[in-house]
Amino acid sequence: MEARDSCQGQHLSATPVQSPIAGAELRAAFGRYPTGVTIVTCRCPDTDYFIGITANSFTSVSLDPPIVSWNLGSNAQSRSAFSNASEFAIHVLSAEQQELARRFATRGAPKFDGVILDSETPPLLNQFLVRYVCRKAQQITIGDHEVFFGQVIRLDTAAHAPLMFVNSQFVDGGMLTQ
Repeated sequence: MEARDSCQGQHLSATPVQSPIAGAELRAAFGRYPTGVTIVTCRCPDTDYFIGITANSFTSVSLDPPIVSWNLGSNAQSRSAFSNASEFAIHVLSAEQQELARRFATRGAPKFDGVILDSETPPLLNQFLVRYVCRKAQQITIGDHEVFFGQVIRLDTAAHAPLMFVNSQFVDGGMLTQ
């Protein structure tokens, strides 16, 4: 079978983009897509420091094997720690965790001060909506980001409303759980 015979659907012609899309315009467009909010943590293998960041780039990739992914800016200070860590944890946040999301999004903040951990390798926050403990499966650089893929080796859930992020604002996702 020829390649053109294997593709079905309607042919559309589109006008190619003539100039690059402005960064601010693209960022605003991306921000209109509601996402969950996560905190990703690892233990820095060289120093044993706890590393954590707020990320809304989390997604499921595969059920068999169970694989998830998240993105980190290539110029992030925590890039080296996550690149060298063999495990990381992704904590999907509940609506009550806005302050924690802001703290972990702030560069240089004392992120783990007063935070109760269930484990230290990787650091596991004791409050979450869903918590995925992952063994790093792969890391790739694409554009201005690192994409981390993790095989889920442990999964914990709790009954809370999710924290959402849209239009640069946190939103209580409680209406989604009713």
